[in-house]
Order: sequence, then C-alpha cells, then structure tokens
Amino acid sequence: MTPFSRQTTGQPPSNTDQSSSISAANREDNDRNGETTQKLLQNAHLVHAILLTDRLDLKNLRILDESSIALHTTNVDEFMRRYWKELRSPATQDEPIWRGTANEMERLSSGACRNMKRAFFEYAMRAVEEDCNFTPYCSMVHALFTGIKQHLVPHRTDLHDVWLNDDSVMDIESVDGMLVPLIPAADVLSRLEAPCRTCSTMAWLEMVRSADGSVSDKYGMSVVEYAVASVVFLLLKTDVCSMDIINVVLRNNAPTIYSMGNEYERERFQKMYGNFDSCLTPNTKDWLDRIWQQCDKDGGCIPSNILDIQTAIRSTGFVDELLFSKSRFSMPEVFDFDTAQINQIRGICRAAVVGSVLALHCINVTSVSISRFNEFPLDDDLRRYRDRISCSLLENSKDPKEFEKNVALSIIGLAKFLKSSLSKEHEKSLERMVVYTVRGEDRVLDVLDKRLRILFKQACRVSANNTVFAGNCGQSITGVTRTEKGINGSFSSQKDYWCQQTIKLASQQGFNLFADEIANASFMAKRILDVAWNNFGDYLFVKLFVTVSKDREWID
Repeated sequence: MTPFSRQTTGQPPSNTDQSSSISAANREDNDRNGETTQKLLQNAHLVHAILLTDRLDLKNLRILDESSIALHTTNVDEFMRRYWKELRSPATQDEPIWRGTANEMERLSSGACRNMKRAFFEYAMRAVEEDCNFTPYCSMVHALFTGIKQHLVPHRTDLHDVWLNDDSVMDIESVDGMLVPLIPAADVLSRLEAPCRTCSTMAWLEMVRSADGSVSDKYGMSVVEYAVASVVFLLLKTDVCSMDIINVVLRNNAPTIYSMGNEYERERFQKMYGNFDSCLTPNTKDWLDRIWQQCDKDGGCIPSNILDIQTAIRSTGFVDELLFSKSRFSMPEVFDFDTAQINQIRGICRAAVVGSVLALHCINVTSVSISRFNEFPLDDDLRRYRDRISCSLLENSKDPKEFEKNVALSIIGLAKFLKSSLSKEHEKSLERMVVYTVRGEDRVLDVLDKRLRILFKQACRVSANNTVFAGNCGQSITGVTRTEKGINGSFSSQKDYWCQQTIKLASQQGFNLFADEIANASFMAKRILDVAWNNFGDYLFVKLFVTVSKDREWID
C-alpha cells in the first residue's frame, strides 16, 4: 500500500443534497436570513452594487472572481498542463493575455501578484528539494485546511477534528507523505462543491488513490512539484466553492436589499452631508449650476418642471458635464460610490473615439474591409489588439513622445495582424496618422465624439421603467417587455439584451471595434442615473435645481 492510497476510517458526513453548493449555503444561513441581510446592509459598497444591477438580473448576480472563471470547466489535466505553468511563469509587460482591461494599474497589480505567488511556490519546492524543509509546504496545507474550515464548514467541528486535523500536517517527514493530508481535504471539498466543480476534485482523488507513486510523471513533474501544484489546485477550488456559497447567500438576499437600498442610501447620505433641506453638497450644487448655465446658453430653455429637470440632469448634466467634459471638475457628492465607474466610462469613451479614428486609418492603409470588425463577439486575437490600443491610449505618460510611440506600436500591431505583409512605408504613414490624431488635429474626432455623445444622451434619457431609447438619425432600439418571467426572446439578462442592441447601433455609427465596450458602458451609465434619480430625484435634485434657478434669476 502506497502513501497515496492510505485508507482512512469511516467517511466524512455528506450533504443530503449534493446537487449544488446551494445546499451548503442554505444549511449555514437558513435560520439567519434577517441577520444576514442586516450584515450585508452594513457594506455600503455592496448595497450600491446591488442597486446598480437591473431588478430582472438579480438572479444572475455574482461576485466575479478570476479563479472561479478559470476553474469553472478546468479539469486536473488542464490545470497541471496549462494553469499551473502559467502561474509559475513570470508575468511580463508583453503577456499574450491582456485580460480585456484598459486599466494599466490592474494589469501591473495582477502581474505583481502572480510573481509573488510564483516566488512562494518556488521557495516551497526548493525548501523540500534542497534542505528537506517541509515548513513552507506545511503552511500551504494549513492554509487549505483553514480555508475549508472557516469558509465552507465553520460549524462542522466533527469535520475539523477528524478530517481536517492540523496535527496530521505535522506528520509530513518525507516526500512520499506530502500528498497524504490532502486526501481527506479533497474528499470533504468534493462533497461540498457544485456538480460542475466537483468532477475535477474527484478526478484528482481517483488519480492519487489509484497511483503507484508515479502520478507526477504524467505531467513531467517531480513528486515535490506535483504535491505543491496539488495544494494550489485545492486552494483555488476551495476559493471557488466559498465564492459559490457567498454568491448564493448574496442572490438570496439581493431582492430584499434591492427593495430597501434606496432608502438606505438616502439615510446614509444624510448622515454624511446633513438633511436634504439643509445638506452641504457644494459639488452637487456647482454641477447643477453648470447644467442651468448650459441650458440657458442652448437657447434659454430653462427646465421648469420635474420631467424637464430630470431630462436636463440625465442629458446635459451627466453626459455633457461629467462623461464628456474636457474641463476639470469635482465629482458631485451624489455620485460618491460611482466615481470609479464614471471615470472608467469616461476612459472607455475617450479610447473609443480616438481608437475608432485610428482603426479607420488602419483599414485605409491595409485596404482591409471594415466588415472584419463586424463579428460579435470579436475573436480573441482582434480583441487582444483592441485592448492594447485602449491600454496605450489610457496610459498615464508624462512624455508625449513616449505616449505617441506606444499608441503607434499598438496600431501598427493591429495593422500587421490584418495584413502580415505591411510595408515600412505603411508603418511610417500610420505613425504620422497617430501623431496627427492623438494631438486632436483629425477632424473625424469631432464627428465621432458628437455621435458617441448623442448615443449616450439617448441611452441616459431612459427612465427606470423601460429600456427603450432611440438612436441618431431615426434609428431605434426596440424596447423590452419587463415581466417577472424574464426578457423578450432568448436573452439571459436585461443587460445582454441591451448590449446586443447597442452594439448594432454603435457599429452603425463607426465604432465597430469598440462597440461591445460602448454597450457595457452605456448600460452602466443608465443604471448609475436610474439609481441616482431614485435616491435623490424629488428629495435633492429638484430642490437644489430650484434653488440654483432662483439664485440665477436674482443675479440676472
């Protein structure tokens, strides 16, 4: 009998319902729904995130986690051959995977985090292989046990003492014993996971229990490397299972929080800034004053009723004065929790306008049909080049020359992808066009900026009760029948329907390469405004706007 097949006495108690991780969540929280809701309400950012979710999409609400996505369908072989090797390889600036983000700091942070993990894995392996020191490895196993006990079965002390006993880790004295304490941990984990997750855990267990000690040879690893990789695999699976349980608890409580959220946010706002009748919100008042001035400048049509005020706030106020403003401004206090989202939308809009102009130049130089950008979703390679363009356009570079060089490299990269035989002359031509465009000298910039501004104004004018909005030049997006049963057609969420229709409209306006990002950004802009108006419309916006109007009329 090998250490890999060491038998244990008895079996850990299994769930009566193994259909999903929901059973684990229900068992832990079934009698504490009210208490759980109150705890969730203490997290103001979480409450706001729930409010930003469309009511019909609450059933799809989940906390995104990279490891959860990566391991959703990952089997053991795929992990050992691909994911584990990726974790062990150094993160570099020119990684082939850009994660679909235009945020440079996110990319750098992700790379630094992976390099730290890699360094620790290397340290744990060297400690065993060179010094027969199992302490770093044991700390990883302790972390696995702790994760399962604290996050998956905190009240199952019977499992803690028998199957997840920390003393068993101290028995590791040889390489052959490194996998032994992982077997009961994986056994417990496999009984708590959802079916789509547990297959890979069971496959690992079967492989280890039936092996004769040479299981690591299958992947070209040493026994030590395979043991460390196995701990990492089970740690990630534990995180995913924990995330599943959190998501179930979140979805179960989200409707209640959604119904209470607006009142909760009004109370929180008044605690911070005072009662609505006398609150101190200088940035919000200054923002409303700019809206009044812009309305006056556009023809003297000052909003005189609630509907006109709401339209002015959604269109002139949010789109012109926040999303597309080229002047420095202080974020209105009513958008305290939306600052990051608004800045992200501003970045997407800026990258979409400039990037689309550069994409048009790229098409002209390469003589490729624009229909190449009409496939949705974009293929992975094209998306990767698009994301590189976005990253280069949004990079905070103090040196204009360096900024122009990086943008040019990203555009030339796209051109070479579209036409592998790109000549040096064409490269030089693209470099000149990049300089001309990023310096704001290309007239097409104003055309696309106006088009995108109109698209966002139409989207943001939507009331919270429907998703109908008309595009430019009479183009329209058909509305959605909102029912509790679901959404028109075969779409899984309100957002999916919105985005598919908006992608069509954005493509018709010349934003083919960035249409999906524009669609997501316009949906988020709409949700931010819906929540803001529900929170503060009659309570604050109307009162402050009337005050601003009276002050302006007195000055005039």
